[in-house]
Amino acid sequence: MATLKNRGVMFQSDPHHIGDLGDAALWMAFFQDRGGNLLALQSERQIG
Repeated sequence: MATLKNRGVMFQSDPHHIGDLGDAALWMAFFQDRGGNLLALQSERQIG
């Protein structure tokens, strides 16, 4: 995420926990592209 911030990507907030998927936790970070469209990056992290 630091690389994207250094390239000018404006995130609405830091990545945050969305929910659990059983054996993984879902994290997302939202940002807008140059056209004003809301986009997100998603990551699934193993639990335990």
